Amino acid sequence: MKYAIFDFNGTILDDFAVSLKCINFLLAKYLNEGPIDRQRYLEVFTFPVIDYYRALGFDFDRLDYDDICVDFISKYESLKDEYRLMEGAVSLFEHLKAQGYRLAIISASKEDKLRKQCDELGISGYFETILGTKDIKGGLKEDIAFNYMQDKNPSDCIYIGDTLADLKIADALGIRCYLLGDSHQSKSRLLEKCANVYDSLKEIETCLE
Repeated sequence: MKYAIFDFNGTILDDFAVSLKCINFLLAKYLNEGPIDRQRYLEVFTFPVIDYYRALGFDFDRLDYDDICVDFISKYESLKDEYRLMEGAVSLFEHLKAQGYRLAIISASKEDKLRKQCDELGISGYFETILGTKDIKGGLKEDIAFNYMQDKNPSDCIYIGDTLADLKIADALGIRCYLLGDSHQSKSRLLEKCANVYDSLKEIETCLE
């Protein structure tokens, strides 16, 4: 049996513009700073998310990380009409299923919100497994991925994501990894660590034929 593991935000969900608005809202509210642009975001964004905030100047000796997470999610959800399914996603899902893959999502998003988003996007039926975290803090998802892989052969699996965190997990699991560039991290940044970086999900689909 073959398995395809997907990241969600930035891979299946095209939410870059919304995420940029959210971080700029937080920068203005907590640091009284002007907005960052697309390129700055792509070069700084990382996991765990708390490290991303620190890189942008958030000082958690004086700021409450939980408050910031709540504010981010509140702003993010207020803009939900602005995010959309990544172009080429459904075609890729159907292509993989036709090749005999079972599809899974493993995300750092809170699981109940993740499942709701999948339902709203009309894609839940493509996935045998949808797994997220227990809170809204944007933590690491390694443990989720390792638990999912316990009864699977890495040579039968592929991992599709958009960040170096996805590559790190795939490498630790011994899984082939395909990354979508300039989604939440810059393509040039990803290429420093991974040869399989693509401009679109359609390109990934083509290389998996």
